[in-house]
Amino acid sequence: MNPVPVTLAVWGDPVVGRALALLLRSSCYDARFLPMSSPNEPRLLEGVELLLLTLTPGLSVSRREALLKPLQARAMASGIPVLELVVSTFKERVGEEKRGAAGDGPGRVVSWPCSTEELKRRIDAALIAY
Repeated sequence: MNPVPVTLAVWGDPVVGRALALLLRSSCYDARFLPMSSPNEPRLLEGVELLLLTLTPGLSVSRREALLKPLQARAMASGIPVLELVVSTFKERVGEEKRGAAGDGPGRVVSWPCSTEELKRRIDAALIAY
């Protein structure tokens, strides 16, 4: 008997988001990509167990925040953990490894790029912590 896959929503850059959704599907997650134009749809996070935010290089910081605010609020109100991929330098990644899994609160960050195995570990840790 196969375990029920964890449902993930991936939001952000269309190319990175769709690629991550496909990659995570091959890792036994039920991953779906959410278009950036959809953060205000009422049933957007229905059945979602974790929200993964990708980079959005085509958006200004203020526009990204405006789009993300209602989505993150809805996720937190529904008890859905949020992981955000952030670009970091090698020095920051080494420091994070020394400290252990960083981001024990609702606004968790994952250094990007990272291996698929690391991303899966961070997803599973976020699900267990919530």
